[in-house]
Amino acid sequence: MFGNHKQHPVVEPDNALKQLRSELYSQLEKGKLKADYTENVLLDIRQALLTCDQMKSKLVTKVNNSFTKLIKAVKVRKAEFLIEIDKHFDAERVKILENEDNWKHKQQLSQELLRLNSTTATDSELIKNGTYVYESINKLNEPVKFHEMKLISSVDDSLVLPASAIKYVEVPNEEEGEDEDEPKSKDVEINLHELVGMFNQYMRISEFKKLQYKA
Repeated sequence: MFGNHKQHPVVEPDNALKQLRSELYSQLEKGKLKADYTENVLLDIRQALLTCDQMKSKLVTKVNNSFTKLIKAVKVRKAEFLIEIDKHFDAERVKILENEDNWKHKQQLSQELLRLNSTTATDSELIKNGTYVYESINKLNEPVKFHEMKLISSVDDSLVLPASAIKYVEVPNEEEGEDEDEPKSKDVEINLHELVGMFNQYMRISEFKKLQYKA
């Protein structure tokens, strides 16, 4: 402002003071020196920040709620499917154990018959148990049979998309030389309710394996 400056014009102190006061008065007239001016802008900025935080909180809540529903559906389906598998194998085990009990009983019969046939058994004891001996022999002479067990051998872990949930959006073939007879690309839109329903049916038994054993 004072002296010889190449970048700025030299202004006398009185003129400089007059210009400064004039500029301040102009800003005062415009209201830009009042506290309300900056306060209003700050309030607007703070409102923008509040809106930003509120929108973020709203979206985060929606995302959390949506994933909570999906996770719950997956957990419930997992529990249901494991119960289904347990019931199937438990039922097969029961049938196998019944055959095991039957052959344990035959084993006991054979041991008792050996005892009755031994020299330690008296003739009167053998005659007394005659009916038991014949019934036991008949039981032991039952033919060995082949039994079948049906075991789950694999599961399908693909997520099935119900036909009713498919909404096609056709995309025009814009690439030069593209065959118009080729099927156009289609997007599939699935809402949260439909997705939860799909997870409620997620994972299914896909194959059984039949095995034989003698009993």
